Amino acid sequence: MIHLATVLIAAEEDPSQSPSWIWPEGYELLWGSIASVLIFALLYWKAGPIVKKSMQNRTARIQGELDEAAKALRDADAEAAAIRQAVGDIGAERARILAEADTQAEALLADGRALAVYEAMIRAQGGDPAAPLAEAPTRYVVPSPGNGYLRRLDARAVGVAVWRLGAGRSRKEDPVSPTAGAVCLRKPGDSVTTGEPVLELHLDDESRLPGALAALEGAIAVGPEPPDPRPLVIERIA
Repeated sequence: MIHLATVLIAAEEDPSQSPSWIWPEGYELLWGSIASVLIFALLYWKAGPIVKKSMQNRTARIQGELDEAAKALRDADAEAAAIRQAVGDIGAERARILAEADTQAEALLADGRALAVYEAMIRAQGGDPAAPLAEAPTRYVVPSPGNGYLRRLDARAVGVAVWRLGAGRSRKEDPVSPTAGAVCLRKPGDSVTTGEPVLELHLDDESRLPGALAALEGAIAVGPEPPDPRPLVIERIA
């Protein structure tokens, strides 16, 4: 009965006068605020210097990295300037050497020293520099196969043809013809007409001609458009 009366009395009380489940009592709020202030003050006192030192170390590290990057940039700029100057010096030295070489070559040709060395080389091999040059008794013209532009003249095929005419050896004991060879009358890019001479073969043994002509099959190509220009310098290796 006593418990039942207590429940009834509690039920009859004004709900607005009961403690809030969300907002604490005034004394709890006061002591909670004081405790929070004490905790934050303790954290600032103990952890503050550690955090401050950590931030200072981080700032110093970042500044050091920035200084190193700035130094590397200055070093790179200085090295680039030195390279540019060296390239300029190399270009000037190259021009000077070429000019000196041209001057020396002209002097050698003018005073006859180059001819004297050439004649000495011939005598050293048992030859006579005053002897007349041999001329091929037979010459054969290789004509253009069509009208247009000479697009291709196969250098390897021409070399094989000349070798078959007697300008080279198959074995070391084979003789070499001093008159065998070929004269290129047109070069790729030139305009040609059907039957116009492109090559002139020189030979002293007509029995060798068929083999040379066989080597030249397909070596000459003519088309309606000139070939694409090729660079004089393909690649620089140094």
